[in-house]
Amino acid sequence: MRLQFLLIVCLSLTPAAASAQRTPPLAPTVDQASETILTGIAERGTVSGDTAERLADAAALAMTTRDTDALVTAEATARVASVASRVPPADAKRLARLALEHQSLARRFVFQLDPERDDPAAALRILTDLIETAGIDTVNEFQALAVALAVVHDELKDRRVNENTVRPDEPGRVFAYYTSNARGLQLDPRRLPADLLVFLASATEAVDQLEWARQAYGRDRNHGARFFEIQYDIEHYRTGQPKAVTLAPRYCLEAIKLHGGVCADQAYFAEHVAKANGVPAAYMVGRSGEVSHAWLGYLRASRSGVAWDFNAGRYEAYRGVRGATIDPQTLTTITDGEMAMRASDVRLSDSDRWQAEALAAAADRVAKYDAASAEQVVAEVLEGRSPSRHGKAEHRVGLLRMSVERRPGDPDAWRAFARLAAQGDVDHRTIDTWLRAFERSSGRASPDMLTDIVELLLNAVADTRGKIDVLEWALPKLRGRSDLQAWVRLKQGEVFEAKGDLDNAWRAYDDVTRRFLNEGPFAVKAIDRMLAMLDATNKSGPDLELLNRTFGGAERPFAMGDFRVQSNWYQIGSRYAARLQAAGRTGEAGEVRGQIGS
Repeated sequence: MRLQFLLIVCLSLTPAAASAQRTPPLAPTVDQASETILTGIAERGTVSGDTAERLADAAALAMTTRDTDALVTAEATARVASVASRVPPADAKRLARLALEHQSLARRFVFQLDPERDDPAAALRILTDLIETAGIDTVNEFQALAVALAVVHDELKDRRVNENTVRPDEPGRVFAYYTSNARGLQLDPRRLPADLLVFLASATEAVDQLEWARQAYGRDRNHGARFFEIQYDIEHYRTGQPKAVTLAPRYCLEAIKLHGGVCADQAYFAEHVAKANGVPAAYMVGRSGEVSHAWLGYLRASRSGVAWDFNAGRYEAYRGVRGATIDPQTLTTITDGEMAMRASDVRLSDSDRWQAEALAAAADRVAKYDAASAEQVVAEVLEGRSPSRHGKAEHRVGLLRMSVERRPGDPDAWRAFARLAAQGDVDHRTIDTWLRAFERSSGRASPDMLTDIVELLLNAVADTRGKIDVLEWALPKLRGRSDLQAWVRLKQGEVFEAKGDLDNAWRAYDDVTRRFLNEGPFAVKAIDRMLAMLDATNKSGPDLELLNRTFGGAERPFAMGDFRVQSNWYQIGSRYAARLQAAGRTGEAGEVRGQIGS
């Protein structure tokens, strides 16, 4: 999948394209320099100076459109040197030898590693241990899985599922489980990238429980059904007594199946049954602070590729709530939209994936240089070459554009573009070009993925008109997803209100309450903004009219406990009762409280 831009890399690459035919390719010089650097680390176990960083900087400054493979070599070498500088000398030697002898595996490792959040020494030790125990041939066959285990288990700790604790198995045992069963798994780990396999490598059930789940459910691909298969612990809900599964000798999949639990246990069970069968899966929770429900997200395969199913294990009242989970590698919160972005490029070749990563890194590298310093470093490192770009915003945008052209589903590249836009270095025409390019390239993109990109750009645009343009562009693209349309209309109201355009703000909020009353938490937020606007003008009658209308139209939940309290019906009812009480209409307030059970 390639982006077809209206302005094909014309901003930053025109000088490079014009000179491409009269300049020698970078590859011979970069390849030789890379081998020299890696050989030195392999022999000494230490990194000499900043040679690798300067090589990557110079390659970013001087590359033309035909030099992207050389850019990958330079960037990979710099990352190997960076890891080598942070690990013991013996480990540095191993990594450098790996880069020289097994280039693909080493590149996959250093490009997957997050320098800010991963522990490079721990991750490298896991990878080398896998090589020693399973053999280099097996690790090369399952490169992405080995790398995913390394970057997840460097920080993977005991996991809490409400009051219960589970402990992950040793990465070597997990690797052996998946590699020995690969042909019989529902998704073959050899066909998935590490970005998705981290949601497999993060299994916290012991191998004996994974084996139990594989034997029990290996033929069943409907992992969402596993959620509702676990009986809800009614006695725990009614009396507050400890859950039956908590009193079991061991908290594990078999115990949850036997004793039941609450939504956290249901989601955990379904998540690990999927993982036991080779299906990346995640424990999802509501992004809204008012929502505590947990459900399952898992990867579904089809003829066109793979995509996340985020509707498994959701009660109807939560179908309109956008989800989030913890990234198993970075331990940061990521949205369902970002997860969808990762899945959208599953068919990418290694070459395209690495080129996209190197080009995005190049956009950061050139930012350090003005025209004079760029000329100097290129002359020193790449004899006979001149820079084709430096730190100007348009040059950085051009590199990011090339990156996204190769890999539209890379959220980091879109975030980098949004940061540039937030600095005021990107005009509206460029933002519009990016939005339209994404639209053309992303026929398979999920609405959640599109919404995340819109949110990134929305936060980056400073002026009201630009924000409105982004939101108006997004609204018709979200037909069929009323929850996300409600989110857009709510955002439009907030933008208009911040501008002081209260009439349009009211219309947007009112639209949410009329068209999307039961689509997630957005109507409650819109009602709160409308009540605040009425209070600011001392209008006390319309507030009760608004609450009476919306309380009457909200769907009454069938679920129990927290699910009922978090519903729009309960939230609106509690506001209605409070306003009736404040207006002296005590009897009516009591009737509403009686209905909602507060």
